[in-house]
Amino acid sequence: MLLLLSGLVSAEELEAGASLTTNLRLSPSGYWLDFRDTAMFSPWTSARIGHRVRARGNLDVRLHNTSSFDDIDGASTVTGTQPWSLRVRDAWLATRGEHVSLKVGVQRMAWGVGTGISLVDNLNPWDLEDPTRFDRRLSTPGVHAVGSFGDLSVEGAWMPFFVAGALPTSGVSLTAGSEDVFDAQATGAAGIEIRELQTRVSLPDRAIWSGGFGGRLRWSGARADLALSLYRGHDTLPQVDGDVLLTGFQTDADRVDVGVPLVYPAQGVGGLEVKGELFSGISGWVEIAAVRPAETAATTSLAQLESLEKLGTIQEIPDPLPRTVTQDGTPYLKWLVGLDRFFGPVYLNVQWLHGFPTERQASDLRDYALLTSRWGITPTLRLDAAAASDVAGWLGSVGLTWLYADTVEFSAGGVYIGGQDGSALAGFSGVSHGRMSAKMSF
Repeated sequence: MLLLLSGLVSAEELEAGASLTTNLRLSPSGYWLDFRDTAMFSPWTSARIGHRVRARGNLDVRLHNTSSFDDIDGASTVTGTQPWSLRVRDAWLATRGEHVSLKVGVQRMAWGVGTGISLVDNLNPWDLEDPTRFDRRLSTPGVHAVGSFGDLSVEGAWMPFFVAGALPTSGVSLTAGSEDVFDAQATGAAGIEIRELQTRVSLPDRAIWSGGFGGRLRWSGARADLALSLYRGHDTLPQVDGDVLLTGFQTDADRVDVGVPLVYPAQGVGGLEVKGELFSGISGWVEIAAVRPAETAATTSLAQLESLEKLGTIQEIPDPLPRTVTQDGTPYLKWLVGLDRFFGPVYLNVQWLHGFPTERQASDLRDYALLTSRWGITPTLRLDAAAASDVAGWLGSVGLTWLYADTVEFSAGGVYIGGQDGSALAGFSGVSHGRMSAKMSF
C-alpha cells in the first residue's frame, strides 16, 4: 500500500473515477435475496510515471440489504442495522521493460479462453456470492511476471497467501451435508434424526510453501493462440475431510447433531488453451484441465461410536468404521469446447463443458451445453440471454439493458433454475430470482 501511495503522489498522469450500482433480487417465494451488493460504491484511481511504471487502486464499498444482529444490543450499532463490507479489487504497482513486465499487489490474474467460465483459471479464488455467475473471481495478493519474446511469452505467478472463495449467503450448499457423511445404515443407527449441522474449518498453513504457484507458456500466431500452464495450490472451495463429530445424543438417543469438518484441499492443475479463427467469421476455442486433487474423506471416531453403543442408539460398533469418500484423489480431465459468431447485431456463443466447477472427482463429471446470446436492438438497448443444461438440470437467464445519456445503465431480467435431485444445476434452484439494477459511472 505504501508503494501504491508513493506512486500516486509522484505520478505524472493521474486519473480517478467511481461507479455507483444498485441491485434488487426477488425470489419466486417472495423473499429478497442478498448477494451482498444491494448498493455498491466503487472508487478507483490510476497513475502513470513515465512509460514504465503504473499503479492502480480500486475497491467496492458494499451495502447489504437486511439488518443483521442476534440480540437487541446489535440494534444500537450502525453495522448491525446497516451491514456493509469492503472489497479490494486492485491495489498494485506495475513496471514494464522492453521484454519483461512485473506487477506486485492485490490483482486479478486471468488465464483461459472460455466465455463466462474457465477451467484453467485457478490463480484467483471463486467469487460465488452471486451463485448464478461463474465468471467472477476475487482479487488476491500476488506477484505476476511476464516475459515477451516475439510471438512467445512466459508467465509466472506467486500467490503467497491463501484466499478462500466467497460462497453463497443462502439458497445453495456447495459442500456435502450431514446426511451425505453420516450414513445411518452404515452405523446401524436407522431412524436417527439429524437435528443440526455445524461446520468447523481448517485453513491451509501460512508457510511459504503453502501458497499458490503458476506458470504459463503462450504462443500467439497469426490465426491462433496456444498456451500451456501449470498450477499448484489449494482448492478455494471447501471439501469435507476429517472426523465427523456427533453431539447432542447424551440427552436424546434418537436425535443427534452433526459437526462436519471442512478443509481446502491441495490440488495441481495442468492446462491447455487453444483459440483461433476458423471460417466464415466463426471463432473456436478449447480448454483442457488435467486435475490432480487430494483425497478427502469423512470418518466417524471410534470413541463416539462407543458412546452411541452405550446409550443404546446403535446395537454394535460397525467394522470397519464408517468412512465416506468425498474426493477420491483420482486424477481426471475437464474440458471446454466453444464456438461463437456475430450475425449483424446478434452475437451467438455455444459451448460444451465436461465437468462443472463443483464436480471434483472423476465419477461426478457430467456434460453440459452452454448457450449465450446478445442482441443490440438499438445503440442504447440490449437483450442478453443465456442457458445451460445437462438434461437432468437447467438454468435460463434473460436481461434487458437500457443505456441512458451514455452514463447510466438500467437493467431488468431474471434467472430460473430447476431439474432433478442430484443435478449440479438443480442444486442452485434456491437462487432463482427476478432482478432490477442500475449503474452509473462518473
